[in-house]
This record gives sequence, structure tokens and C-alpha cells, in this order.
Amino acid sequence: MAKKFTYDHPRPMLTADAALFRLNGEKIEILMVKRGRPPHKGSWVLPGGFVDIDEPLEAAAVRELREETGIKNIPFMVQIGAYGNPHRDPRGRVVSVAYAGIVPAKGAKPRAGDDAAEAQWFPIESVPDRIAFDHAGIIGDALRRIATLGRTSGALFVFLGDTFTRDQVRTLLKALYGVTLDPDEYIATFMEMGLVRKTRSKSRYRFASARVSARAPRKPSKKAKSKKTPKPKAKTASKRKTPSGRKKPASKPKRKKSAAKRKTSKKQKK
Repeated sequence: MAKKFTYDHPRPMLTADAALFRLNGEKIEILMVKRGRPPHKGSWVLPGGFVDIDEPLEAAAVRELREETGIKNIPFMVQIGAYGNPHRDPRGRVVSVAYAGIVPAKGAKPRAGDDAAEAQWFPIESVPDRIAFDHAGIIGDALRRIATLGRTSGALFVFLGDTFTRDQVRTLLKALYGVTLDPDEYIATFMEMGLVRKTRSKSRYRFASARVSARAPRKPSKKAKSKKTPKPKAKTASKRKTPSGRKKPASKPKRKKSAAKRKTSKKQKK
């Protein structure tokens, strides 16, 4: 029988929320759900809910996305932080761990379920006015985290699906950063990292990782490439010094006398 632990002091509740993004045409969109139950019934929020007692945090965020929106496959997801303002939830002391995720536009059609009355994609420039809890702030934090990762990892290529063109990369960068950037330079950076490679079609590229990490891969250093195994040094005779400090010439090895010379020397002695 499992041992039960009880405490006299109050304990906070724990939830997991997910800010899921996609590129639709020339705009970045965020997935939101309309609450079908109180509190904040009828308001728009991020998909999320309470974490089960034996459930990892990211697994809880993925489960809530699946239950409330029907979206299952999420190639990229990263934790962006914990939100614990004591008054953020009218139900009591609730701490939320938030995640940012990316999915390709193709096949990302939501279907409301569980306690969500509706599920819908919104352009980030025109999200609903009525956003409950502190989810408006979480959306801003999640978008900034995605933009930062775009400079250090291959996360942004998840927006574009299996293969993509330089024009699609230009559109994505403009939608996310608000300025026109050179797609060739951006692609070349990640080709050097081994995250992007050309396809048989010269005009298309392929993202090399099925599930990209939020950490930036390290570039192989030039020193590591050119480094060779050092050759062993030839052994040299050790230099001996006399007590006076002068170098003493190395003594010559004694030669063994031959048998004929030994006999001659004996005769001479006689």
C-alpha cells in the first residue's frame, strides 16, 4: 500500500499551458481556446490545465493541447517559464509552467474538445481582447523566446515543414522580426551547422532534424579539424653535469676484446 503524505500548510496547485505558433501565409498565428466553464467562461485562453500527480510537465502541456484542440504532433516545444502571481487565478493559488511550441501550417486544423468551447488560430497582431488569467503576457514571452531561438537554433524551420524555398524563409523572417532579412545568409548559417541541406531540386532545402533541440549545435572548430596526432620525440642522451657545473662528455661504451687479442695479451704478460 502506497504511503500517503499529508501536510498542515496549504499547497499551491500546478498547471501547464502551451503557446502554439504556426506560419499561415505571411502571418504568425497563435492557437487559442474559448473557455466553456467558469471561471472566465467565454473568454479566450491558451490551451492548458492541471498537471496529474504522476505526469511530467511537458507531457501535461502536450496532453492538454490534444484534449482541447485535437492537435497531437508537435515537432518543437520548449519551456519558457513559471508564472506564480498569487492572484492570477480566482480558483486559488495556482502556479503555471508555460511552454512555447511550433507546428507547420499543414495539418494543424484545431477541433475543440474537453472544456474548450472553441479552438481557433489568431494572427498575433489581432488576438482577442478578452484574454483571461495572465495569458496575454505568456503569449508575448513565448513569441520573444521563439524569436531568440531563431538566431541560435534551427527551430524556425519547423514552421516551414519538410522542405522549403528561400522565398519562404524570407517570408517567415519578415513575419517574425518585422524586417526584411537575407534568406541566403540565414540558410547558409544553419547549413554550416548541419541542420539544413539542399534537396535534389536546387531551389529547395530540407531541415535535417525531425525534432530540433532548443540548444544551438556547436560548430566544429578549425583547430579540431586540423589537429594531428603529435609524433613521438626521439630519445636523446641525457646531459650529465659534474659537481663543478661543467658538462661532462658522455663516456664511450667499452668494447669487448676478441678471443685472439686476449691470448696475445696473456703471452705478453708471461
